[in-house]
Amino acid sequence: MKPLVAACLGLSVSLTGCGGGIAPSADQRPVPLDAILNQMKCELALSFTRLDPNKLRFDGWFIDGQMTAKIITSDHVEGSLGTPQLVPLGSGGAGISFGFSASATRSRTLTQVIDFAVSPIAVSTDVCNHPRAPSVRNVEGLGVYEWLHTITQTAEGQPRMAVTHLSYTLDFGVKRVGSGGFDVVVEPIKLTSAANASRDDTQQLVLTFTPGEKAQQSVKRALSTSGAAQVITTPDGGTTVIFNVPPGAGQGILSNDVTMPEAKQIRELQ
Repeated sequence: MKPLVAACLGLSVSLTGCGGGIAPSADQRPVPLDAILNQMKCELALSFTRLDPNKLRFDGWFIDGQMTAKIITSDHVEGSLGTPQLVPLGSGGAGISFGFSASATRSRTLTQVIDFAVSPIAVSTDVCNHPRAPSVRNVEGLGVYEWLHTITQTAEGQPRMAVTHLSYTLDFGVKRVGSGGFDVVVEPIKLTSAANASRDDTQQLVLTFTPGEKAQQSVKRALSTSGAAQVITTPDGGTTVIFNVPPGAGQGILSNDVTMPEAKQIRELQ
């Protein structure tokens, strides 16, 4: 099982395209929504287990996400009626129907917005070893792991740097490729907001990583007053790393605004 393939990357990104026009999907069958969400889980698991913890780790952080999906409502598409199916690249403006197979035509679409939280914990990458959906083996091009990995490539040495907020926004389309269409490619696209809203074959994934406002303020104070190596640890075990500093090189106390029961529940999500 291939966990991922590189996509467009950035440190703090609004990823809306790697190139020019939008190439339509030759295989016009839709793509299950869970294929994209399962690929996201795989790439986050890779991030939590493989990234250099001396440069980037998410102990005690909050990870919020939002998926905006264009879903086919026809009851003739593949899969059960309860399986959300994404419109493949190739449809133009909203309401324009086209064939998905010899016997399936989209009747209309709806927009689903899914807000979610992700636990910043993974002890293995077992989630990457399974098909992404019943009809999908692999998903390529989501780019979450590559983006986070790129951040950890920052060079050692002063001035010190610490990540206090990360935001990843990907506007994309999906299409099946390969023999039998069992592989899916995520294609970043570049559209204006108005054009994006008017299409029914574009999706959006947003991920926001943050240690909390008070944690951000404390890190900024620490960086502004000292060039010394330090790892700032919150009272409840959260950590913000100043790049290229081994754990234990220096400890500072960082007050944290995470006290609500709802926040604790988010951290305990599995």
